[in-house]
Amino acid sequence: MLLRWRVFPGHERDYSRVLVSILDITDRVRAEERLRAYSEKLAALHRAVWELQRCRTVEEVCRAAVEGARGILGFQICYIGLVQGDRLVPVYAVGDVVPRPFKRGEGIIWRTLEEGRSFWGNIEEIMGAKPVDLRIKSGISVPIGDFGVLQAASFERDAFSEEDVRLAEILAGHVSEEIRRIRLEEELREQAIRDPLTGLYNRRYFDSLIQAEISRSRRHGHPLSLAILDLDDFKAINDRYGHWIGDEVLREVAEVIRTNVRKEDTPIRWGGDEFLVVFPETTESEAQLVTERIRQAVMSRTYTEEELRVGISAGVASWDPREELPIDHVLREADKRLYRWKPGGPCRSEISSGSLEDRPGPEPQEKDQDPGHHDPKRDQGEGPAQGDTQEGRRQRPGPGPGSG
Repeated sequence: MLLRWRVFPGHERDYSRVLVSILDITDRVRAEERLRAYSEKLAALHRAVWELQRCRTVEEVCRAAVEGARGILGFQICYIGLVQGDRLVPVYAVGDVVPRPFKRGEGIIWRTLEEGRSFWGNIEEIMGAKPVDLRIKSGISVPIGDFGVLQAASFERDAFSEEDVRLAEILAGHVSEEIRRIRLEEELREQAIRDPLTGLYNRRYFDSLIQAEISRSRRHGHPLSLAILDLDDFKAINDRYGHWIGDEVLREVAEVIRTNVRKEDTPIRWGGDEFLVVFPETTESEAQLVTERIRQAVMSRTYTEEELRVGISAGVASWDPREELPIDHVLREADKRLYRWKPGGPCRSEISSGSLEDRPGPEPQEKDQDPGHHDPKRDQGEGPAQGDTQEGRRQRPGPGPGSG
């Protein structure tokens, strides 16, 4: 209540006549209190945004946002669900209610996302609301851009106000921006370690991966194997059909390799027409079996609209944690094994526990042998192989369409 008074003119000495006004300012006081509380929550919410900006993963953002909603906005039942394919999947939640995934089009959560607007109020007043717990009497559903939805719930009716909805929308807006930031950073990091042509990992990624795999091999005492695979006479394909066809061959071969390695293996575009596969905690003989499967898969189909067939050779070598040899030694060994066998005929893979120098190599190639066989001397700049003229290369791009 507010009391006001004033003295009538001429009665200032004895106050015999006084006008008294009594005003009910309860509503104004309550409004001021609500405004003060709203301002305090808004300030606390903006401070919480700094925590969101420090997050490095989407899961950390969701956790910080839900905890902020509970601590600052007083949402005791709150969760964030994000789109994964055709479902909205819970990422982080607090409270006595366990959220579940929702299929596309199901419930108010999908309506919130698809219409891009907030819904709030008592459950029976929200069209399409299907609470996962029958104790829930009221709720808020706010879109997080096109990434997901922030929801809060209460076991009491009329638990949320317009101010709660506005604050939740401010929080959801910041969550959307941070998710976008993190996913962009992840995309940029992924681009840095992916080969743009084939989508396989590149040599930059190999440098970090191999150190982790060496540490794991040392820890468990298991060998680590590597396979280098090289397409046979790939240059002839480029010479005859052009680099566009050559690039398409590389893309399709990369996909064959990707689908024929084990889940734990990592295929890498090593450079040019060479690929490398990292076999964690795998013996040389086990790696050879997988490598042979890859080779057979590559050679069993045709490539591009030209229906080209390609051959592929491979060399496999292992790193033993007991010997502590540099990983470069293993790479050189695999490379030597690959090229040692290429002159004896494409589409070969080699493995042995003995020394390469102790084994007899393939027979020398005679002039009347298949000129499609690869000659490493040509690659090393020692002059053309016998019978390998420019015209000859253009006439033999490797096994051609329809060949067996």
